Amino acid sequence: MTRARTAGLLALVAVTLALAAACGDDGDEDSLDRVVFMAGYRAQANLPFVAVYIADARGFFADEGLEVEIRHATQGEHGQLLLAGEIDFTTETAAQTLRQRANGLPVRAIALFGQRGAPGFVVHADAGLEG
Repeated sequence: MTRARTAGLLALVAVTLALAAACGDDGDEDSLDRVVFMAGYRAQANLPFVAVYIADARGFFADEGLEVEIRHATQGEHGQLLLAGEIDFTTETAAQTLRQRANGLPVRAIALFGQRGAPGFVVHADAGLEG
């Protein structure tokens, strides 16, 4: 697995956990928001998502008002399923996200986690983003 792919996969863990923390309610299971997260293609590719499996098994998502369905990709269909609305969260490299945005696709990068090296995001000061 390439470093970029690993970084992208790790980003999803951070995003999923951040969403769990941001979507809290009283923990009533009748009011859980259902979301779908797509993990990696192969069993060995899912190791970076161990935090997602642990959070689900220990009830952390339910505590924050989320019912998370964890799906597994077969051949890299993450982006197509996201754009079709069949999944809510997935991972991509920064380069993939920037290419999609440049082509006018309505995707948004929420977090980078585990990113190393020279890649990064740059925005104009007037973009209204804080970080």
